[in-house]
Amino acid sequence: MAENLGRSGAPRVATGRLGPWPSLVLSALALLAIAFLDLFQVSPDRPAAVVFPASVSADDALRIVVAAGGLPIRPERSAIFDQTIWVAASDDPGFFRRVRQLGAWFVVNPSAFGGCLIARPR
Repeated sequence: MAENLGRSGAPRVATGRLGPWPSLVLSALALLAIAFLDLFQVSPDRPAAVVFPASVSADDALRIVVAAGGLPIRPERSAIFDQTIWVAASDDPGFFRRVRQLGAWFVVNPSAFGGCLIARPR
């Protein structure tokens, strides 16, 4: 029994061959889950950032937002990639689905990560 005690007299914790990997993987998964929830948690009663592929011009993106029943607020550019983003609002719960069907890649929270998805003006 004494061989299972550490210097302080407390029981030793058995460490496996995996070392710190399980905790690192779980930490990474938790970080990804939080990022996903922050980015894609979009409320229908708040403006949303509608992200379009780079091949869609700002004018075409505007037409898509209006055709889907949205109220365009302002155009933006992505800080990560050079993509068109329209910040838009709609009180219609089907707006997000329709705008994706018409060509938007996805609809995200415009203030996610402190708004760093949207490029700052120069």
